[in-house]
Amino acid sequence: MSSKVKSSTKKIEADITATVRDILDAGKEDSKKVAEEVKKATEEVKSNATKAAAVAKKASSTAKKTTAKAASTAKKTAAKAASKVSVAEPKVILQYEGNDYDLASILEDAKKAYSKSKKSIKEVSVYVKPEDHKAYYVADGNLGSVDF
Repeated sequence: MSSKVKSSTKKIEADITATVRDILDAGKEDSKKVAEEVKKATEEVKSNATKAAAVAKKASSTAKKTTAKAASTAKKTAAKAASKVSVAEPKVILQYEGNDYDLASILEDAKKAYSKSKKSIKEVSVYVKPEDHKAYYVADGNLGSVDF
């Protein structure tokens, strides 16, 4: 598995772990169920990333080592590889007090909110607080929030 895929998987795991910690800290009864569902989703993301990386490695042996081009090439190759082996892109849904929250959509909303004032994002972390119906983000060291 390429280091970019591993790095991406570790970042996703770290973000999910942070979200679970926030939920557990809130002391809600449903936290254990949410944590189990998030853990299952994390394992699915790892599995899909491993499969995509294996096919991508066979399909392309000329990956470039520059960070910007390598990230773009790996993402495109992984998407093509995933479609060749019919692996669907994982979708992580947070269920809390009878509501479903699409974490990918929340992440995109946070990126869009930050991008309105800045041109590009180098690093972003999102902290979901379903009890507040908000997601708090730190983008390139700047704090913000979005409602969902």
